[in-house]
Amino acid sequence: MSDDPFVPDAVQPGPVEGCGSCRFWWREKSRRGGLGWGQCRRMPPALPIVRTDKLKLVGIWPETEADDWCGEWQGHPDGPTEDGDAKSGG
Repeated sequence: MSDDPFVPDAVQPGPVEGCGSCRFWWREKSRRGGLGWGQCRRMPPALPIVRTDKLKLVGIWPETEADDWCGEWQGHPDGPTEDGDAKSGG
């Protein structure tokens, strides 16, 4: 049974097809106090709308947990790394 009330069980991916095993996901080991967060690098980073000259613009990728999922999942061509991720950042 799904924990997500908006997604029927029939379309919930298995644990292998989550962000943590996707070729586009970059694990962030130093943030949020654990190993479960990372960035989805499937698309180019988005630039926020900024209405000030004092703020530096940087690209932003969506941050997700390893067990999140979407319809764009692709396995890494070399398979998962030792910690189960497609690739890891630092």
